[in-house]
Amino acid sequence: MKNLLELLASLSTGKKISFAVITVVSIIALISLFAWANRPNYQVLFSDLTEDDASRIIERLQSDNIQYQVSGSGSISIPSEL
Repeated sequence: MKNLLELLASLSTGKKISFAVITVVSIIALISLFAWANRPNYQVLFSDLTEDDASRIIERLQSDNIQYQVSGSGSISIPSEL
């Protein structure tokens, strides 16, 4: 740790800024990768629904605290782990 601090102290201002930017970008990339890898995979629960049917299903999913996605084609998907 002491060697790292000495190395950083000996760097020019431009190199310190570059080091800081690379460190921040690396941390953001790792967090993004972790979030992407842990997102749920969705599977279609119902498709070709009427608006009334979709509304009732969505109300039930919300009351049961189940995540869902609604596509533009009228299908409802839920996480495949359920």
